[in-house]
Amino acid sequence: MLRAFADRSLVSTDDPDLLRPRPRPPPRGIRLMLNAAACGQLDTTAAHAGAFDALRRRFAPGAPGTVYLDANSIGPMPADAPARMQAVLDAGWRVARRRSWNELDWLAQPRLLGRALAPVLGAGTDDVRVAESTSVNQYRLLRLALALKAPRRVIVAEADVFPSNRHVAEGLAHDGAAALRLLPPAGVSAGGRASSGVGNATRVTTADAAADATLDATAQVQQERAWTQALDAALAPGDVAVVALSAVDYRSSRRHDLARIAQRVHAAGALVLWDLSHAAGAVAVDLRGSDADLAVGCGYKYLCGGPGAPSFLYVHPRWQDAAWPAICGWMGHADTFAFEPAFRPAPGMDRHLVGTPAVLANTAFGAAADVWRDVDPLALDARHRSLTDTLIRLLDEQCVGLGVELASPRAHARRGGHVALRFEGAGPLAQALVAHGVVVSARKPDALRLGVHPLTTTHAELWQAVQVLRHLLESGAWREPRFQGSSV
Repeated sequence: MLRAFADRSLVSTDDPDLLRPRPRPPPRGIRLMLNAAACGQLDTTAAHAGAFDALRRRFAPGAPGTVYLDANSIGPMPADAPARMQAVLDAGWRVARRRSWNELDWLAQPRLLGRALAPVLGAGTDDVRVAESTSVNQYRLLRLALALKAPRRVIVAEADVFPSNRHVAEGLAHDGAAALRLLPPAGVSAGGRASSGVGNATRVTTADAAADATLDATAQVQQERAWTQALDAALAPGDVAVVALSAVDYRSSRRHDLARIAQRVHAAGALVLWDLSHAAGAVAVDLRGSDADLAVGCGYKYLCGGPGAPSFLYVHPRWQDAAWPAICGWMGHADTFAFEPAFRPAPGMDRHLVGTPAVLANTAFGAAADVWRDVDPLALDARHRSLTDTLIRLLDEQCVGLGVELASPRAHARRGGHVALRFEGAGPLAQALVAHGVVVSARKPDALRLGVHPLTTTHAELWQAVQVLRHLLESGAWREPRFQGSSV
């Protein structure tokens, strides 16, 4: 018996496999929408999938049925962190007491943690230390820059940066230690499709995607040109000591070109200080390659150091011995246990250490540091790109006409750790998502932040999260009174 198919070919029904529907490639110029199966398949076929499966198993799972997209606020917990903490409390504190300073590595923790993080930061092995908070390190490195570039005394910073960064610079200006010159905010393209939409079609044309990318790239170039002109104007008087910038905006996730800006700043005789809090551990960072002078960043976000984890600080080798640290303490002395009355700075990065290390916090961070030693930074960046590009595509396809607008750049090289949406009710929507098992964050006035973690987030989870988001937007459930209060 024979059966005619639509393409007029004849096949025998003796072979049952030949009667099964055969998938056909979409017509040229048409891109099929992603579904749950396609997202799940990406978790097995994406580059380095096996390596990331192994890395994911080194982290403790969260609550069952919960999707965590909050790595931009606090990263996942390494599975062995509780055991490490318990060992310090029991063997280190209860039993050994003061002997632990000699028998364990407590005093070496700031240096050892820095060495573990150096590859993912694109830093030299001995160019990073872990200590204090990001704001404290911001202060210390701003003071260092002012000392290195005296008599220049102007700090250039973005007006609409994360508030603490500006507050630190304002404090120095208030005390008369510096003058502050503010840059206008760097604009970000709306990103296009998530708000303009493709109706209820089940297919998206590649022409649509290309048009969005072209519009986004054009807007990005225009915005970067205007911002660069403002930077040049701020540098023009020749009195700038340091330009302090966030590598990634904490709301939109817009990412600066570190190398391009450093070159421009150096040409004007100034230093550049980067805050890498929303980049380190998520996307490619190359401090040495971009010729960065100074850098700081959070330990508790993508780096997974735990709640309130200490920050890291980086100083380029050319500056490490060029000036005294902003805060002098016994741990930064050249011979700590000589107990000399006068301060002699230790060589290199150790001079920036101040007081007794935070042993418990460093121990928790050590669990993550051991993971980072095994991470290929280029593979990490590729994984992050796969995840965030998939997330943006899902938002394009699933949330059309529902009021959300992509606030992050579409180009991965211009995007930091998270993907941001612009939505008038971002705060209540974030709380509704959390209540429905998708942990995200919001920042005023209208930023909804989806912080994937390249070591633990899966493509399948992104599908789940976007389905919940779509349901809340379509149903209007986010408007319920219980979601209208303020939240961190």
